[in-house]
Amino acid sequence: MRHFIRIFFAAALVATTLTGPAFADDPALVRLLAESADTPQEHAALADYYDGRAAEARRQATHHRTMGRAYAGGKHFDVVKMKEHCEKLAALYESQANEFAELAREQRALGR
Repeated sequence: MRHFIRIFFAAALVATTLTGPAFADDPALVRLLAESADTPQEHAALADYYDGRAAEARRQATHHRTMGRAYAGGKHFDVVKMKEHCEKLAALYESQANEFAELAREQRALGR
């Protein structure tokens, strides 16, 4: 039964990385799979999930950098603060992307 549950969750996680994040962002599901993953397929599913999270974080970083450039050149205090805000968020998202990418690499290594 436990094997069936792990296969179900692994399949659900892989499917949601392809169809959207609504189900895949369930922390309980991710934690369950992370705690019980022991097959190459389960580790691959986690790696794909983390790759997807890294890609989304990079999209957010790009979005905030673009917004920050829109504020560039402004002299008004609020505009300067918004530019700094966007740059800070972009750096945080980039750091998050790097962490997720590292988790994906680790899961792929565990799946070998």
